[in-house]
Amino acid sequence: MQISNSILDGCKIESIRVEAMNMKAKLMHAEGDTKGALELLSNLPGFYSQQRTEQLFSKDTEEYRFWNRKNFYGNMDVMAIKLARSFLFDDRLTLEEKIKRTEAVAEEFSRLSEKEDLECFCVAEEAVYGVILGYLSVFSRDSAIMAHMAEKQLIAMTKMIILSCTDEALKDCIEKAYGTGTDDLVGWMVDRWNEHPDEYFSNLKESKEYKALIEIQKNRE
Repeated sequence: MQISNSILDGCKIESIRVEAMNMKAKLMHAEGDTKGALELLSNLPGFYSQQRTEQLFSKDTEEYRFWNRKNFYGNMDVMAIKLARSFLFDDRLTLEEKIKRTEAVAEEFSRLSEKEDLECFCVAEEAVYGVILGYLSVFSRDSAIMAHMAEKQLIAMTKMIILSCTDEALKDCIEKAYGTGTDDLVGWMVDRWNEHPDEYFSNLKESKEYKALIEIQKNRE
């Protein structure tokens, strides 16, 4: 522990500091301070933090399975966002081609999420629709298409809520990412759209398609 502390106090090289912090966390966990170890690892840069938390635990434990799955969801979300942006910001494509290709990715994730043991792909589906909607709000402002993407995003969110009922790792991811419980996730997103100060979303909020979507959502509550 003393060696780790000395490195952290005096070393400025990130890769060495990461290893020292990781070793200190393992020692803290071995001494019974698992909470402190996890808090320490949370200070690492995002990717390091994700990988190191699950390495604290033996692979045959419930703690390892929880953190492994939680990190998996985080990586899936990032992967889906980057994949969507790889199409949307490809200047070789027209706007129509960008949307068509990116929506095809979301639809494929949706199909995968309907298969047994692959329900987790609803996380990637929701992420892609969210990226498309944000892109359209700036570069298109076509209210009909935006309302369509908003509806698809809410459908994917509903799948996430259902899955989180039996998946504690996903439930924890949702609560940490959105700052709300899973029971009110869809309502949280609708409120976010309605209260969004960006003028680009005003075109969506004033459209008949969006108003119809919100009315349907109210009737479901």
